[in-house]
Amino acid sequence: ALHLYRDLLEKESGFWRFHSSLGRIYGFLGQWEESIASFLRARAIAPDMANIYGALGQTYAWAGREADARRELSDLREFAARRSVSPTCFALIHTGLGEQDQALDYLETACERRDLPLNSAFSHPAYKALRGHPRFQGLLRRRLGPASADQLH
Repeated sequence: ALHLYRDLLEKESGFWRFHSSLGRIYGFLGQWEESIASFLRARAIAPDMANIYGALGQTYAWAGREADARRELSDLREFAARRSVSPTCFALIHTGLGEQDQALDYLETACERRDLPLNSAFSHPAYKALRGHPRFQGLLRRRLGPASADQLH
């Protein structure tokens, strides 16, 4: 995936999602500075994409840059005062900070709102730290039904 997105960026460097996806890949590899730089490029191209704030905030937290993660959380709250923002964006940052109860509060709100980005939360590696939590398992069952939820274990 890393090579694919690098190749795609050589052909189309102005597409924010390529930068954001590359940021995720670098983050999952623990390459924090590369990840952060990719997210900052994505946000420069598409400043109105709230999910970039969430992913960047989570990466800051994973990189041990708590003050930067909390700044992203604050910026995201300001952004949400002007536009609709998926609760999953907040959940990402709280997950990165190790604040499971706050992250799960946002995921429950997303579930109540039937928020589309929640669908990826159950399989996305960004939420790995929450998977064993009973509240997360409850959300999974509520959203997908018991039979489908059991298949994801």
